Amino acid sequence: MKDETQKPPQGPAKAGDAFDALVEDINSPLFTVKLENGRSVWVRDVHVRNTYGGLLEGIPTEETLNWTTEGLAKSLPKIFGNFPVHILTSEIRRAQKVMPHWPGGVCKAAVYPSFQIAAFFTSSSIGKKKHLSGLIVAWHQLDWAKIPDEDAERKLKALSWDSLALDFDI
Repeated sequence: MKDETQKPPQGPAKAGDAFDALVEDINSPLFTVKLENGRSVWVRDVHVRNTYGGLLEGIPTEETLNWTTEGLAKSLPKIFGNFPVHILTSEIRRAQKVMPHWPGGVCKAAVYPSFQIAAFFTSSSIGKKKHLSGLIVAWHQLDWAKIPDEDAERKLKALSWDSLALDFDI
């Protein structure tokens, strides 16, 4: 007797495979970082802006750096949600110039790199009572084309995730 049952077509794309690939694509993170402790953290949402985009006049100084950092820390939960914020240390470039019209006659500039980068990182839960853990991390870098840049990636790998992140349910 001849076997008349239909077999699924053999080939590169099965119906289930196409569906699974589609679901995998929409759930793919922008990037993943493997921390020094072995934990993987992933990012699906990044916010990039010019560090001094809101500076209307003047030159950034040490005081400007303080309010820029404070403002950044306060604004990020409005973007990413109510999660802890950790700001990586950034290189500060300093220079000064004699300027008679400036208070004290000398302008002492202090600037962070050109771009503020912020990302919402998620990972498996720290404890076992919640689904995931999350942390908002921000840093400055000179270029926006590669996020994170090498310096930020090195600092991200050293994060103490268990002491900084917050467990949450989805």
